[in-house]
Amino acid sequence: MSLDAVLQRCLEVRGITSACVVSPDGTLIAGAEGVTGDLMRVAELVPSALGSSRVLGGLMGDGEITHALVEFDDAPVLLVPLPTEYSVDGGPVVVLTLANVADLGRVRFRLKAVLPELASALADSGSTATASSAPRGG
Repeated sequence: MSLDAVLQRCLEVRGITSACVVSPDGTLIAGAEGVTGDLMRVAELVPSALGSSRVLGGLMGDGEITHALVEFDDAPVLLVPLPTEYSVDGGPVVVLTLANVADLGRVRFRLKAVLPELASALADSGSTATASSAPRGG
């Protein structure tokens, strides 16, 4: 299954309003059809957002980040680094916007099944996709 198709499947989960994959350096690798907002700007901010969380986790000695939730007035944003069994340290990050923070439990549960598919699709694409493969006009 292609990366675009797996991201499109993410949008079928009730509560997910947009989905994209971002490289460790902040490059938008792919985004699902119908995403809203400025994905390029979001992609650029992912490394610093996760970097701060990793520093905090290191200071607290609480292990690796499994996900980070940033709540905004309009919508929560969930950042999910691909687990180490699917990528090397500092691998791609799945970025999801949610309709409501109440959707978080369902989204996290369903995402467990999708992460291996995302990793496989990234491997099949050679992780060389660029922002040009993302949807336009979103």
